[in-house]
Amino acid sequence: MAIKLSLSKTEECLFCKSKWWGNPDIPEGFSFDDSLMFLCQIRCEDLVSLDKENRLPHKGMLYFFCDIPYYLGFYDEFEPPYGRLWDSDYVRVYYVEDVVEEEFRQIVFDDDFLPFIHERKIEFVQTNEDDYGHKLLGSPCQFEYEDWDEPCQGWINLLQIDSDEDDDYNLMFMDMGVLYVIINPDDLRVKDFSKVKAYLYST
Repeated sequence: MAIKLSLSKTEECLFCKSKWWGNPDIPEGFSFDDSLMFLCQIRCEDLVSLDKENRLPHKGMLYFFCDIPYYLGFYDEFEPPYGRLWDSDYVRVYYVEDVVEEEFRQIVFDDDFLPFIHERKIEFVQTNEDDYGHKLLGSPCQFEYEDWDEPCQGWINLLQIDSDEDDDYNLMFMDMGVLYVIINPDDLRVKDFSKVKAYLYST
């Protein structure tokens, strides 16, 4: 089964909690690529009851950063990467094993450089393997090939990012496409997220 991510606006403080958009909450001294746009952070303990096969971490925090401003309508300042397969220049996933809130701080980006969208609360539910929408694991919701391009044959979907819109953003991957953040299952097994790639697909 896959894990669906449902987004909602909230007045709740989401510091060190699972959230989509907004600003990341990271440990003091944590190093990351601040040229990429923050997409979401996932508090892994939220996944314990849903990850029946124990494929994901069950403690700590996962962070996803992507070069997606172009697909949010910022056509002048940003260019999308060429080709369907994105490397670490365009997508990064970081993992922090322990979340000690007293040792974390929120990073606020300069919105003259990267667009800011108000944070959304994430709620997680089990869903079908091939469901549409944002989801962890599962199979691609739209994909006409049997496998990813070289050198990623046999890799699995870590996070499916679907085209999406709300009253303050319109995320459109070409013609209602999808961005898949993919990972080697052997790397996922040892919680190594340093070599993830992404695959942009649109019909």
